[in-house]
Amino acid sequence: MPRTDAATHLVILAHGSSRVAWRQPIEALSARVEAGAPGAVHLAWLEAAEPDLLAAVAGAVAAGARAVRVLPLFWSSGGHVARDVPPLLDAARARWPGLGLELLPTVGEHPRVVAALVDIAAEAALSAAPPGWPATPPDPSGTPSPGAPGPGETSR
Repeated sequence: MPRTDAATHLVILAHGSSRVAWRQPIEALSARVEAGAPGAVHLAWLEAAEPDLLAAVAGAVAAGARAVRVLPLFWSSGGHVARDVPPLLDAARARWPGLGLELLPTVGEHPRVVAALVDIAAEAALSAAPPGWPATPPDPSGTPSPGAPGPGETSR
């Protein structure tokens, strides 16, 4: 449940999927962000899952938000973020005209994320399985690979 100890709430906006296994890592990430954030954190999906962005903003407003910052959990600001998100933000602004609403840059374009990806790619080039990764890639069906951690488990 989102905390209501700050007037500014964060909405993490991810692509979405009807597959529970696809959503679980993002839900876990959102929970970790909320555990360390100074204010309330809400998770929203752009498509194929609930809550959507407007529902998440509605939840933030109901919890006392006077401002909402939307953090797109996307690699870049092309496609969905450039085309699909602005009309949703316009609808939120029309519904809650006094609400401060800010679209942040995508996480994939953040310099620390780019630096982390460079480090991970360099590790991957040097070893079969970088530290913290399962020895085999996940099955596209969503079934964990043999030896890979299942939902709620961590790798050893």
